[in-house]
Amino acid sequence: MSKSRGPVIIAVMAATIMEVLDMTIINISLPSMGGQLGATPSQMSWALTSYIVAAAIAMPLTGYFSDTLGRKRYLMMSMAGFIISSVLCGVVTSLPALVLFRLLQGLSGAALVPMSQAVMIDLYPPEERGKAMALWAMGIMVAPIMGPVIGGWLTESYSWRWCFFINLPVGLFALWLAWQHMEETKLKSREMDWLGLCAIFFAVGAFQYILDKGNEDDWLDSSNIRWMVVISALGFIWLITHIIKKKSHPIFSPAMFKDRNFVLSCIAMIAVSMALFGSITLQPLYFEQVLGYNTTLAGLYMIPRGIASMFSMMLVSQLVGKVDARYLIGFGAMTGAIGSWGMTMYPLEASSLSLIWPTLFQGMGMGFIFIPLNGLAYATLPKHLIAEASGVYNLIRTIGNALGISIVILLYTRGTQQSWNHLIEHVTVYGNALDQYLLPHHLDKNSPEAIALIAREVAHQSQALAMLDALHGTLLSFIFIFPFLFFLKRPRSPGPMVNSH
Repeated sequence: MSKSRGPVIIAVMAATIMEVLDMTIINISLPSMGGQLGATPSQMSWALTSYIVAAAIAMPLTGYFSDTLGRKRYLMMSMAGFIISSVLCGVVTSLPALVLFRLLQGLSGAALVPMSQAVMIDLYPPEERGKAMALWAMGIMVAPIMGPVIGGWLTESYSWRWCFFINLPVGLFALWLAWQHMEETKLKSREMDWLGLCAIFFAVGAFQYILDKGNEDDWLDSSNIRWMVVISALGFIWLITHIIKKKSHPIFSPAMFKDRNFVLSCIAMIAVSMALFGSITLQPLYFEQVLGYNTTLAGLYMIPRGIASMFSMMLVSQLVGKVDARYLIGFGAMTGAIGSWGMTMYPLEASSLSLIWPTLFQGMGMGFIFIPLNGLAYATLPKHLIAEASGVYNLIRTIGNALGISIVILLYTRGTQQSWNHLIEHVTVYGNALDQYLLPHHLDKNSPEAIALIAREVAHQSQALAMLDALHGTLLSFIFIFPFLFFLKRPRSPGPMVNSH
C-alpha cells in the first residue's frame, strides 16, 4: 500500500482532521462573518449545513471512484479540490458565494474520511487494527469539538478568513506526502447506482432547504417551501422503492435494515449528532453575543468538552468487551443530559465554573456513547454487509449533524422573537420599575437615549432566553436515547471497530 507507513499516516490523518475540523471551525466566527457579509445568524447557518449536507450526499461515491480511478489518485484529487475551495471560501464577499464554495468544499472533502479509514486498515496487520482505529476515531471525534477553539484564535488574531486559509499549508503538506509515499491501488470495474444517488440528492437536499429556509419564508405559507416538501417526500419514497426493487447493486442493500441493532443505532446516532452539533453551534453565540466574550475567550471555554471526550474515549476503549455496551451508552446519555441541563441554566453573569462543568459532563457523555454505539451497530450484521453499512451509518450521522445545527438555529430565531414579544409587554411607563432601571443612567424614560437603551436590553435578554430554550433541544436528544437501550441486543462478542465518522 505504501513505501513508508509513517508519512502516509500523517498525510491521511492531516487531510481527515482538516475535513472534520471544517465542520465546526467557523462556528465561533459566525457573528464576525455575518457582520461583514450582511447576514443574520439564521442565514449564516447555511454556511455550516451546506458543507455537511454536500459531504453526506457525495459520500456514497467514495467506493466507486476509489475503485475506478485508484485510491491514491482520487485521494489527491479530493485534497486538491478541498484546498482550492477552502481558499475560495476565504476570499468571498457575499453569503451566496460562501454557501456555494462551502458546497464545493463538502463535495470534494466527502471522500477524505472514508478513504483515510480504508488506508489505515490496509497499513496495519489485523492484530493491530483495533488499537489503530480506536486512536484514529479519538482524533476524528475530538477534531470537530476543537474546531471552535482554533477558529476563535484565528479570528481574534488574524481574521475569520484564516479559518479557511489555514487549509492551504496543511492541505499542500498532506498532498505532497501522499504524492511521494502512497502507492496506487489496482483499478477495478464497479457499478454505481446513479439513480439511487439522485434520490438521495433530492430527498436530503430538499429536506435541508426546508429546515434552513422554512422559518425565514414562513414555512408552508411559502410556495418554495411547499414545493421542497413535495420534492423531499418524493425523493425519500423514490429512494426506498428503488432500493427494494433494484435487483443488483443498489446504493444501499435493504438487508442491513432488517438488523434491529443497526437500525436502532442509526436512530440513536442521529440524536447524539444533533446534541453535539447543536451545542457546538449555540455555545459560541451565547458566549459572544450574550456574555460579550471575544472569540479567543469563547473558544477557550469550548476546550473542556474536547478534553473530557478524549479522556472518556480512552477509558471506554478499555471497557468495551468487559462491560455491557448498553450500560456504557446509558451512562454516557445520562452524563450528556446532565451537561445539557447545565447549559440551559447559564446565567447572564456567568462564572467560569458555571460555564465549564456542563461542557465537561457533555464531553464525557459523548465519549461514552460513540465507541460502544459503533460496536452495537455492526455487531449483529453479517460480515459481508459491514463495509456497506458503515457508509450508511456515516451518511445518517452526517445528516444528524446538519439537523442539529438547523434545529437549534430555528429554535433560537423563533425564540428570540417570542421572548421579545413577551418581555416588551412588561416594559411600561407606569410604575417605578422603569424609573429605577434608568436612574443610574440619569435618563428620562421619554428620552430617545432611554428608549434605545431599553430596546438594547430587551434584545439582549431575548437572545439569552432564546438560546437557553434552544439548548433544551440538546437535552431532549440525550433523553431520546434511553428507550432504545431496552431494545438493543447484546452481542455475544464485541462488534468490529468501525469509525463513527
